[in-house]
Amino acid sequence: MTPEDDERIKSLEKMVRDQSLLLQGFAMGAQTAATGGTSASTAEAVEGPYVPHYSQENPHAARPNTVTEKPQHFELYGSNVWRMMEKQTTGLKYEYRTLEPVLSYLYDVKAFLENAVPDLVSVLEPTRSVPYGTEEGNKGVTEADQKVDDRLWSLAALKNSVDEIYVILTQRSDYIGLKTKYDVQPGGVSIAEKALLNHLEIKLHGMAQGITLINPTISQAMTDFGEKASTASLNFAAKQQAKGSGKGKGKDGKGGKGGKGGKGGGKGLESHP
Repeated sequence: MTPEDDERIKSLEKMVRDQSLLLQGFAMGAQTAATGGTSASTAEAVEGPYVPHYSQENPHAARPNTVTEKPQHFELYGSNVWRMMEKQTTGLKYEYRTLEPVLSYLYDVKAFLENAVPDLVSVLEPTRSVPYGTEEGNKGVTEADQKVDDRLWSLAALKNSVDEIYVILTQRSDYIGLKTKYDVQPGGVSIAEKALLNHLEIKLHGMAQGITLINPTISQAMTDFGEKASTASLNFAAKQQAKGSGKGKGKDGKGGKGGKGGKGGGKGLESHP
């Protein structure tokens, strides 16, 4: 057996386990709905199942070995951002302490759906009486086929929504990480870094954060203006930073023209930024 065959078998085994967990959850949910509650014998099962932890792929803080797959807070020993902000007195500290565990579990949900949804679709699609979109004439979609379509739509909607929620939350998490890095570094936040943070705030939240704009024309105009304003401020800060780093150097990089003295032995002209 080749290494490729071994990896393929492991992948199939993992897919079967993931599908089994999902089907167990569906079955348990149906049982709970039918009985109106749970018995003592099913109390343990009601605590799960939960999606597996994809520890090798998950990019968020490593979970301690004592933490289960049930979503919960955990100590952020494996987070560089947390180590930087742990001694800070900032509201972002407490936001991040919740955000990072949530993202860790949400990533697993996203990865689980990426594996499970295509397989569930492949199981559901053949249960239609005819392939989707091939109904004859004015017969329309049968009630049974419509139920299949609704389930397929639900799976797609669930996966897409989870993906987009993850994007929104990781944008916030990344912003907190950058701000923390700049705040704790020696010398504090530079002009360019302040402009970068402002740029990100505008890109993420817009120029009109805190109020709701109803008219789509006004909303789009504010978005366009915000993007141009943030880009302009970033470019200006970069130029200011470049000027600051070049202070004291002339055009030839050695103190400016005449740095070696004029004909009369006088001092050369001082350079200015």
